[in-house]
Amino acid sequence: MDEIRIKPWVGNNFSSPKLNSNSILVLGESHYSDSSSVSSEFTRNLVKNYISGEINKSRFWTNVAQLVSGIHHSSSKFDKSKIWHDFAFYNYIQSIVGDKPRIEPELKQFRESEEAFFQVIEEHKPKIVIALGSRLYNRMYPLYEKKVKISNNKSARIYTLNNHKFLCAHVRHPSAGFSFKEWHPILKKCQKWLQN
Repeated sequence: MDEIRIKPWVGNNFSSPKLNSNSILVLGESHYSDSSSVSSEFTRNLVKNYISGEINKSRFWTNVAQLVSGIHHSSSKFDKSKIWHDFAFYNYIQSIVGDKPRIEPELKQFRESEEAFFQVIEEHKPKIVIALGSRLYNRMYPLYEKKVKISNNKSARIYTLNNHKFLCAHVRHPSAGFSFKEWHPILKKCQKWLQN
């Protein structure tokens, strides 16, 4: 049964990324909209609109691209399309949580979204999942296999879902007070850990 109500964005190079050594799923928490129901293509359409320039002043989408690429948005090497086609993006909560940002999802919404998350993992098999924000990281599916140290001061979780093993770490939420220079190295440390 298909549990996914709002489908993930999956870049054309997700399985064989050009900018990173492993397939990466960036995991957002939730969507907001002035409509209580949205199309299953909602996430994909937002990403397409960001790439095309229809959404041109979005700190969130730009910071996610900087996080994954390690490239500042003012650089001539910052190519939104190339970067966003290098990874997948999915919002964990499978319902609209409100009509504006910073509305906290209810705990039951996290639990109700677990099966859809399992399905995304099974279909796309990312090697690394980067959760955006500590609230999401602490409330997402809690039954991980073990914690591992990816650096002296940072740990990550090993999950095995539907016979697929992946590493999951978290970074600060990119909507405010976010520095990709601080958080991009976490992604690199995850990749390095997987190579060992």
